[in-house]
Amino acid sequence: MQLTKFFIDVENHGISKAAALFSAEYDEQESEEDEAWSDEILDEEIKQVLSSYEHGRYLDVDLTAHLEYFYNTLDCGFKTRNPFKKSQYFPALQYRAS
Repeated sequence: MQLTKFFIDVENHGISKAAALFSAEYDEQESEEDEAWSDEILDEEIKQVLSSYEHGRYLDVDLTAHLEYFYNTLDCGFKTRNPFKKSQYFPALQYRAS
């Protein structure tokens, strides 16, 4: 979300202004907002979705690619089970369209 806004600001205001806006906004954010987007929280939310076979019906290629990218770019300090490496434990990834 922040990265998208940054690129919009680059296009509208130039790189130096966008960088300044990004830094100012980032410094103003409260820690609670940061926690809502943390790898740990997102991991929990994703795994709840992937735990239901029926949810697989809504996992189109683009969404699945974004989820896989998330697991390939986790913060180095956060260790978790990658559902794409252990897909047998995550039924949504086993969904087969009829």
